[in-house]
Amino acid sequence: MDKLQVTEFDGHRDFEVWKVQVQPYLIANGWFGTIDGSIPQRPGVDGEISKEWTKIDAKAKALLLNCLETKVVRTVMAVPTASQIWRRLSTMYESRCRISVSLLLKEFHSYKMTDDMDMNTHIANVESMIQRLGDVGQKIDTPQTVSKLLELPRKYRHLVSAWDMLDEEKRTVENLIPRLMKAEKIEQGDEKPTGNETVAFVSKTKKTKKIQRKQARSEEI
Repeated sequence: MDKLQVTEFDGHRDFEVWKVQVQPYLIANGWFGTIDGSIPQRPGVDGEISKEWTKIDAKAKALLLNCLETKVVRTVMAVPTASQIWRRLSTMYESRCRISVSLLLKEFHSYKMTDDMDMNTHIANVESMIQRLGDVGQKIDTPQTVSKLLELPRKYRHLVSAWDMLDEEKRTVENLIPRLMKAEKIEQGDEKPTGNETVAFVSKTKKTKKIQRKQARSEEI
């Protein structure tokens, strides 16, 4: 059978996904039986564990250990059988993985760009959270990614207005990121708005001036 191609489990990625990748390979090779008990430890002629069982279990154990990163291997290196390794890993990482997913999702949904943050940092933060969620089996789709990238300070509301004017098929992450970078340059005065950006930016500027005039009149009174 072809060699198993699976990312070594590092103790952080989705353990359930790792199990789903490894288990079919063990079953296909006839090695999972020492883990689930379908191949019992039949006594040999001298009342010892069957040599055939020992051979199969050694293959299952070797596969499991080769699908783990070194730091995880250290936590099970003294465990004698494949079945015990399987149970030890399940005990250690299944509940931890569920907690990790919950915390990552909470972080993602509560995140937004702050006034003192530059656009490169904002984009990198969102991409990092999406990558970490992907590592634990939580896929963030394009609308969710776009929505999160557009959680911007009020000074960028002209960008959101311009974005809303686009046809839906053009509202992709690939189209949004350059616009985010350009919006930052416009805000800093390094670049002038064009097209729909101009309409939105002028509207924003007028509103800002109107607010400033109201504030000035209030101060005079």
